[in-house]
Amino acid sequence: MLRFTPSTSKWVLYNRSTPVEGEYATDVAIVSGKIAVCLNKKTGPGSAREIGTFLFDPKTEKWRELSVSTAWSLTAEEDMLWAGIFAKAGVHWWNLRTGDKGQYRVADGLLHDAVSAIAVDVDNDRLWFAMHGDHDKTTDDFHGGGVSVLNRKTGCWESFGEEAGLARSYCCDIAADGTNIWVVHWGEERGLSCYDIASRKWSKILKSANGVELGGVKIATEGDNIWIGQQQGLVQLDRHSHMAMCYTEKDGLPGYIVSGIAINEHGVWVGVYGYGGETRAGIVDFPRGRKVEQAFGS
Repeated sequence: MLRFTPSTSKWVLYNRSTPVEGEYATDVAIVSGKIAVCLNKKTGPGSAREIGTFLFDPKTEKWRELSVSTAWSLTAEEDMLWAGIFAKAGVHWWNLRTGDKGQYRVADGLLHDAVSAIAVDVDNDRLWFAMHGDHDKTTDDFHGGGVSVLNRKTGCWESFGEEAGLARSYCCDIAADGTNIWVVHWGEERGLSCYDIASRKWSKILKSANGVELGGVKIATEGDNIWIGQQQGLVQLDRHSHMAMCYTEKDGLPGYIVSGIAINEHGVWVGVYGYGGETRAGIVDFPRGRKVEQAFGS
């Protein structure tokens, strides 16, 4: 795990005191001043086994095991941490202040136990969950996935699938901005789904106004920008004009597969890699507030 400090431009590498050979991190989240990390071990081409979900304290540089299960994704809010667990095990959660922990499964209200991503809608006090669904070998497609939402005030659940207006039931990532819920679907031609919180309606956006396909595996919102990570580059979509720009290796990306997008006060940080050599990986920093129109002229 790497930590970068923008003020000093310094990188620090952290490894567990008892690392497993082939161990690698799949997701991280900051919670209560600590760093939650999902760890796997590579066992072969395209295969891995779970090591667990851990909490790292940067002050003491000590590791604590939260779960023997590894998560698809981690999401944090103040003292709360949520993890969408591998092997269709639903969502695990921890309150680091009180020590409480628990989980959400289909029996509790989830549409499906294969949760790929979690978003916190702070403005409306809701938790949103994106789900892959089940793989159908006969069609080589997925079914049964979608989106579920938990109203934290009432404890009520609601779920959405393609019949409710989603572009696809196979949902890879989800983002909330207080006005809309954004869900991205793989592959690129499948586009994204947008839920208008005021009207409670879904809409599909398959392509931008200038013809860029909007499906992908990662999504994040920043002001007027919707950032979409694809397996062929990074897309910046203007939420108002629906104009988009796709950045690829030709534009300077160190790879073509986007593995993560994080946004803070310093910028939009994008993790990218590509097959064909260890050097085809890196992190790109885009300035916040960058307009799509600026991208066309750069």
